Amino acid sequence: MGIIDRSSRILRGWMNSLLNKAEDPNQQLDLAYEDLRDDLDTINESLIDLKTQRIRLEGQAEKLQDEVEKYNNKAREAMRQGDEELAKKALERKKSKIEQAEELREQAHNIGSKEEGLRQKRSNMKDKINEFKQKKEVMKARHTAAEADVNISETLNGVGEGENIQGAMDEMDDEIEELEARAEAMDEYEKEESVEDDIDARLDNLSSTGVNDELEQLKSEFEEETEEVESAAN
Repeated sequence: MGIIDRSSRILRGWMNSLLNKAEDPNQQLDLAYEDLRDDLDTINESLIDLKTQRIRLEGQAEKLQDEVEKYNNKAREAMRQGDEELAKKALERKKSKIEQAEELREQAHNIGSKEEGLRQKRSNMKDKINEFKQKKEVMKARHTAAEADVNISETLNGVGEGENIQGAMDEMDDEIEELEARAEAMDEYEKEESVEDDIDARLDNLSSTGVNDELEQLKSEFEEETEEVESAAN
């Protein structure tokens, strides 16, 4: 599968199924975009390699062309000197250099054709990347908006943090009611204790009054006995 075909497959796959995955859609979109960028970098590297080979072959062909001119001049010089055999050898070498140069130019031309095809693929890749980038940003914005809608709906429906707050308030109400009931119970207990203390005091007072009365009665009886004794003595 070629680089462009694989990139197209990646593009279609991410755009069709990305939002159905459990991973973070925004992160997956960014990763898919980076994959396409990596493929574009691979194409650029291949273009550089092809161009390097083409330039090298063209350079070698140019050097052979210089050799062709050199042997052409040597053949002419040999003929001027009347050395036909030497002129023939020079022309044979000239022909060989021409054939080699043509072969190198043919190879360079073929590489140039591949280079042009890859350059067209690079242009298509750039278009796909730009299209994906635009769609990616739109999809990320839609995803963010959808998340916001869900959060708003949850808030309006009383779920999420609202439930926690209501639960905390209910718990606080229960605690306040318990404290108020406890304070009221303590007030009633103190009142009951006060009544009991008053009863005990009154009982103690009654007990003290009875003893004093009994003591006065004993004194009265003792005084009467004393008077009787004195009267009898007289």
